[in-house]
Amino acid sequence: MGVEVRDTLESDLQTLNQYKESFDSIKEVAELDDVDAIIARFLQQEAENFALFNYVTELNGEIESRQEEVNDVQQNIDKMTEEQQRTVAEYEHELELLMVGDSVTSYSSVVRLKFSFAESTAILKRYLSRVSTAMLI
Repeated sequence: MGVEVRDTLESDLQTLNQYKESFDSIKEVAELDDVDAIIARFLQQEAENFALFNYVTELNGEIESRQEEVNDVQQNIDKMTEEQQRTVAEYEHELELLMVGDSVTSYSSVVRLKFSFAESTAILKRYLSRVSTAMLI
């Protein structure tokens, strides 16, 4: 045999021994001796990992969607709070003006003010409840 052929055979034999050692390590870790069983387990694990990856991706999408909803509700709450503060300030001003005026007009304005304030408070409480619920989901 030529030197070149012998070197090639030795190299191939060394590669073959490395493959055998690697396969023996895989069998030991997998606790299986059958190649088909090892392949089947690998494919099963791969399918499970892919399913888990898809599930996590779906959950991340839902989290982002919920966060956007929470942000929208928070913006609505902030807007309603500002509107309520403006309305209260306007009614306080009207109330001051009416205190100077006649008592019948003042009483109806106070009743209207209380009703409007209660309505605004109820709306804000609903938004706050939605935000709390959305944050828990």
